[in-house]
Amino acid sequence: MNWLPSRPRQGVVLSGIVLGVLSACGSPTPTPYAVPDKTAPSAYRTGECPPPPQSIAPPAGVSVTVTVANAQPRIGENVTLEVRVRHGGSRQVDYWTSGQRFDVWVEGPRGMVWLWSREATQGGDVFLAHLARLRLLPGHEIVERVEWRQTGCGTASARAVPGRYTVRAAWLSLDEDGGGLQGWWSDPVDFDIG
Repeated sequence: MNWLPSRPRQGVVLSGIVLGVLSACGSPTPTPYAVPDKTAPSAYRTGECPPPPQSIAPPAGVSVTVTVANAQPRIGENVTLEVRVRHGGSRQVDYWTSGQRFDVWVEGPRGMVWLWSREATQGGDVFLAHLARLRLLPGHEIVERVEWRQTGCGTASARAVPGRYTVRAAWLSLDEDGGGLQGWWSDPVDFDIG
Protein backbone atom coordinates (compact mmCIF):
# COMPACT_ATOMS: atom_id res chain seq x y z
CA MET A 1 0.00 0.00 0.00
CA ASN A 2 1.38 3.39 -1.01
CA TRP A 3 0.78 5.97 1.73
CA LEU A 4 2.76 8.74 0.02
CA PRO A 5 0.92 11.45 -1.94
CA SER A 6 0.60 10.70 -5.62
CA ARG A 7 2.73 13.76 -6.47
CA PRO A 8 5.33 14.18 -3.70
CA ARG A 9 7.61 16.40 -5.80
CA GLN A 10 5.08 19.22 -5.78
CA GLY A 11 5.25 19.45 -1.97
CA VAL A 12 9.03 19.39 -2.05
CA VAL A 13 9.18 22.19 -4.63
CA LEU A 14 6.64 24.30 -2.73
CA SER A 15 8.52 23.72 0.55
CA GLY A 16 11.74 24.77 -1.16
CA ILE A 17 10.11 27.94 -2.45
CA VAL A 18 8.73 28.79 0.99
CA LEU A 19 12.12 28.15 2.63
CA GLY A 20 13.79 30.29 -0.03
CA VAL A 21 11.36 33.12 0.60
CA LEU A 22 11.79 32.81 4.37
CA SER A 23 15.58 32.86 4.16
CA ALA A 24 15.48 35.93 1.94
CA CYS A 25 13.44 37.82 4.54
CA GLY A 26 16.13 38.16 7.18
CA SER A 27 16.65 41.87 6.52
CA PRO A 28 14.09 44.65 7.11
CA THR A 29 15.08 46.18 3.77
CA PRO A 30 12.48 45.22 1.15
CA THR A 31 13.61 43.02 -1.69
CA PRO A 32 13.36 44.91 -4.98
CA TYR A 33 10.84 43.80 -7.54
CA ALA A 34 11.76 42.18 -10.83
CA VAL A 35 12.91 44.63 -13.48
CA PRO A 36 9.79 46.32 -14.85
CA ASP A 37 8.88 46.81 -18.48
CA LYS A 38 9.05 50.14 -20.35
CA THR A 39 5.81 51.35 -18.75
CA ALA A 40 7.51 51.63 -15.33
CA PRO A 41 7.51 55.12 -13.80
CA SER A 42 10.50 57.17 -14.88
CA ALA A 43 11.77 57.85 -11.34
CA TYR A 44 12.66 54.18 -10.89
CA ARG A 45 15.11 54.47 -13.71
CA THR A 46 16.84 57.26 -11.75
CA GLY A 47 16.97 55.09 -8.60
CA GLU A 48 14.69 57.13 -6.30
CA CYS A 49 12.06 54.43 -5.65
CA PRO A 50 12.02 50.69 -6.19
CA PRO A 51 10.00 49.70 -9.23
CA PRO A 52 6.37 48.59 -9.13
CA PRO A 53 5.59 44.98 -10.06
CA GLN A 54 5.61 43.94 -13.69
CA SER A 55 2.26 44.66 -15.35
CA ILE A 56 0.21 41.75 -16.67
CA ALA A 57 -3.31 41.62 -18.05
CA PRO A 58 -5.90 40.53 -15.47
CA PRO A 59 -7.91 37.38 -16.09
CA ALA A 60 -11.17 37.76 -18.02
CA GLY A 61 -13.77 39.63 -15.99
CA VAL A 62 -11.33 40.88 -13.32
CA SER A 63 -10.77 44.62 -12.87
CA VAL A 64 -8.54 46.59 -10.52
CA THR A 65 -9.35 50.20 -9.68
CA VAL A 66 -7.85 52.81 -7.41
CA THR A 67 -9.68 55.88 -6.14
CA VAL A 68 -8.68 58.96 -4.14
CA ALA A 69 -11.16 59.26 -1.27
CA ASN A 70 -10.44 62.91 -0.44
CA ALA A 71 -11.03 64.62 -3.79
CA GLN A 72 -8.75 67.66 -3.39
CA PRO A 73 -6.19 67.09 -0.67
CA ARG A 74 -4.11 70.00 0.59
CA ILE A 75 -0.39 70.03 1.23
CA GLY A 76 0.37 68.04 4.39
CA GLU A 77 -3.01 66.28 4.46
CA ASN A 78 -3.15 62.47 4.37
CA VAL A 79 -4.41 61.15 1.04
CA THR A 80 -6.72 58.13 1.41
CA LEU A 81 -6.40 55.67 -1.46
CA GLU A 82 -8.77 52.77 -2.02
CA VAL A 83 -7.75 49.72 -4.06
CA ARG A 84 -10.56 47.51 -5.34
CA VAL A 85 -10.36 44.21 -7.20
CA ARG A 86 -13.66 43.07 -8.65
CA HIS A 87 -14.54 39.88 -10.50
CA GLY A 88 -17.42 40.42 -12.89
CA GLY A 89 -16.77 37.29 -14.94
CA SER A 90 -18.60 33.99 -14.88
CA ARG A 91 -15.75 31.59 -13.92
CA GLN A 92 -13.63 31.44 -10.78
CA VAL A 93 -10.07 32.75 -11.01
CA ASP A 94 -7.25 30.99 -9.12
CA TYR A 95 -3.91 32.73 -8.60
CA TRP A 96 -0.78 32.49 -6.44
CA THR A 97 0.20 35.29 -4.10
CA SER A 98 2.42 36.05 -1.12
CA GLY A 99 1.79 37.95 2.10
CA GLN A 100 1.66 41.20 0.14
CA ARG A 101 -1.61 41.25 -1.80
CA PHE A 102 -1.36 44.67 -3.48
CA ASP A 103 0.78 47.75 -3.94
CA VAL A 104 0.08 51.42 -4.64
CA TRP A 105 2.37 54.11 -6.06
CA VAL A 106 2.13 57.84 -6.71
CA GLU A 107 3.86 59.88 -9.38
CA GLY A 108 4.07 63.67 -9.23
CA PRO A 109 5.95 66.67 -10.57
CA ARG A 110 9.23 65.02 -9.45
CA GLY A 111 8.50 61.59 -10.95
CA MET A 112 7.62 58.56 -8.82
CA VAL A 113 7.35 59.89 -5.28
CA TRP A 114 5.81 57.11 -3.18
CA LEU A 115 5.48 53.32 -3.07
CA TRP A 116 3.17 52.01 -0.33
CA SER A 117 5.06 48.74 0.27
CA ARG A 118 8.35 50.58 0.75
CA GLU A 119 6.84 52.87 3.38
CA ALA A 120 5.14 49.94 5.10
CA THR A 121 8.36 47.93 5.41
CA GLN A 122 10.46 50.93 6.46
CA GLY A 123 7.90 51.63 9.19
CA GLY A 124 8.47 48.20 10.72
CA ASP A 125 5.61 46.32 9.09
CA VAL A 126 6.47 43.10 7.34
CA PHE A 127 4.67 41.00 4.79
CA LEU A 128 4.17 37.40 5.81
CA ALA A 129 6.56 35.18 3.85
CA HIS A 130 4.28 32.52 2.47
CA LEU A 131 2.75 31.35 -0.76
CA ALA A 132 -0.98 30.91 -1.06
CA ARG A 133 -3.29 29.94 -3.85
CA LEU A 134 -6.28 32.25 -3.73
CA ARG A 135 -9.58 32.15 -5.53
CA LEU A 136 -11.76 34.99 -6.81
CA LEU A 137 -15.33 33.89 -7.30
CA PRO A 138 -17.69 35.56 -9.78
CA GLY A 139 -19.23 38.65 -8.19
CA HIS A 140 -16.52 38.81 -5.50
CA GLU A 141 -14.93 42.14 -4.55
CA ILE A 142 -12.00 42.95 -2.25
CA VAL A 143 -11.29 46.48 -1.00
CA GLU A 144 -8.11 47.73 0.69
CA ARG A 145 -7.43 51.26 1.98
CA VAL A 146 -4.06 52.93 2.53
CA GLU A 147 -2.96 56.39 3.61
CA TRP A 148 -0.28 58.41 1.83
CA ARG A 149 1.18 60.97 4.24
CA GLN A 150 2.65 62.93 1.34
CA THR A 151 6.18 61.72 2.09
CA GLY A 152 8.63 60.58 -0.54
CA CYS A 153 10.35 57.27 -1.25
CA GLY A 154 13.18 56.47 1.08
CA THR A 155 12.85 59.43 3.42
CA ALA A 156 10.12 60.93 5.56
CA SER A 157 11.66 64.39 5.09
CA ALA A 158 10.84 64.49 1.35
CA ARG A 159 7.44 66.16 1.12
CA ALA A 160 4.93 66.53 -1.69
CA VAL A 161 4.76 69.87 -3.49
CA PRO A 162 1.63 71.44 -4.98
CA GLY A 163 0.75 70.02 -8.37
CA ARG A 164 -0.81 67.20 -10.33
CA TYR A 165 -0.29 63.62 -9.14
CA THR A 166 -1.13 60.22 -10.58
CA VAL A 167 -1.87 57.13 -8.52
CA ARG A 168 -1.88 53.52 -9.69
CA ALA A 169 -2.36 50.23 -7.94
CA ALA A 170 -1.60 46.60 -8.68
CA TRP A 171 -3.23 43.46 -7.32
CA LEU A 172 -0.27 41.14 -6.93
CA SER A 173 0.21 37.59 -8.08
CA LEU A 174 3.22 35.36 -8.62
CA ASP A 175 4.00 33.98 -12.02
CA GLU A 176 3.10 30.33 -12.59
CA ASP A 177 6.63 29.21 -11.71
CA GLY A 178 6.38 30.89 -8.28
CA GLY A 179 9.07 33.39 -9.16
CA GLY A 180 8.68 36.97 -10.31
CA LEU A 181 6.23 39.38 -8.74
CA GLN A 182 3.68 40.72 -11.15
CA GLY A 183 0.37 42.48 -10.87
CA TRP A 184 -2.90 43.35 -12.48
CA TRP A 185 -2.54 47.14 -12.78
CA SER A 186 -5.30 49.68 -12.36
CA ASP A 187 -5.76 52.53 -14.80
CA PRO A 188 -4.00 55.71 -13.65
CA VAL A 189 -6.05 58.24 -11.66
CA ASP A 190 -5.03 61.92 -11.60
CA PHE A 191 -5.59 64.26 -8.65
CA ASP A 192 -4.30 67.67 -7.56
CA ILE A 193 -2.63 68.68 -4.32
CA GLY A 194 -2.96 72.38 -3.61
